[in-house]
Amino acid sequence: MKIGVVGRHPDLEKGFNGVMSMLWAKGFSEAGYSITLYLPISEAHDPYVLLQKAGLSSFDELESWGVEIKVLDSLDSIEPGTDVIIWQSYRPQEEHIRESLKRKGYFLVKNPPRLFSGVKAKDERKALGLSKQYDLIAAALCSDVGEGHEFPALSDKIAYVPRGFDLDKLVPDKGSVPTIGMDKAVKGHEFGGRSVEHIVSVGMRLKANAENVEFLSLRDNIECLGSKRVPLLGYPDFYREFINKLWIYMPVDFDYSVHSKGKSVLFDGSHRYVGLYENQVVETQLAGGLVISRRGDIPEELIMLPEESFVEDYTDISAVEHKIVEHIRNFDQRSMETRKLAGSVHNYQRAVEMLALEIEARL
Repeated sequence: MKIGVVGRHPDLEKGFNGVMSMLWAKGFSEAGYSITLYLPISEAHDPYVLLQKAGLSSFDELESWGVEIKVLDSLDSIEPGTDVIIWQSYRPQEEHIRESLKRKGYFLVKNPPRLFSGVKAKDERKALGLSKQYDLIAAALCSDVGEGHEFPALSDKIAYVPRGFDLDKLVPDKGSVPTIGMDKAVKGHEFGGRSVEHIVSVGMRLKANAENVEFLSLRDNIECLGSKRVPLLGYPDFYREFINKLWIYMPVDFDYSVHSKGKSVLFDGSHRYVGLYENQVVETQLAGGLVISRRGDIPEELIMLPEESFVEDYTDISAVEHKIVEHIRNFDQRSMETRKLAGSVHNYQRAVEMLALEIEARL
């Protein structure tokens, strides 16, 4: 089986997509498959410009993990004999490339974030669309697979393949002072600081109650918390300077981010954010960190200790504070258990094995 990954290179574009593209390529290469990482050219991504910005003169200078790296400037760039394309692009400007690959007859695979809203009529339409766009939906959430099997158009094209990460890079490096980490909302500028209001409020409460805690904040300073700003870093610096140091990670309030557009409130009062996965939540746990999140925001299957980690309402600052204090008081035991559980599910080599089996069963 000859495989292509259409995505990003982490040395050229920072963020989860480059890391995921790299791990699929690296994992399949280590497993003995012939694989190529293709860097598409689009309005959203020009690998030649990015190469120049990185101070490199050739794509041969990029770390390759034993795989070939090619610019995808036309379908003629696809290696002869390629059987499978893993579509690792999230940019609408590149959808025309995916459509062309589909028309050419390539077996297309996608490993998406949360797919289904819980509203059957809406989800059935989505399932029909996905079945036409891809030959295999390698759903990152087991819950999506269960719901996807209800739709005949998708039932034989969907399988569970959890997202995998490099456990060798996610290594605990905790200081003696409990460290709480936070990010900024994605495309949430119009909401100001609302997305981190719950974190700031509980942080101020912790300090007022003389809890010895420190804060790391991505790409921003939170002056009232005395947070240390961590800039946008590439792989694996992001792990070393942020993820590996965290005792606790607190996601933003997604009502004040781009993910609010995908919010679905169900008849029982529960909610979901379609299109959300939050790699950082999983990465934190793989590095032995713990999580505090509002119930429903993050899929429960991604939280290794759900009862200890979920709060019902971000406005109940006392409840949020209690959960944080309990995490800190019981950190050693919870950290060890969390890391073990997360590692058993989210190892990139395991993910590659699972995906390979699903592909080969359908080719």
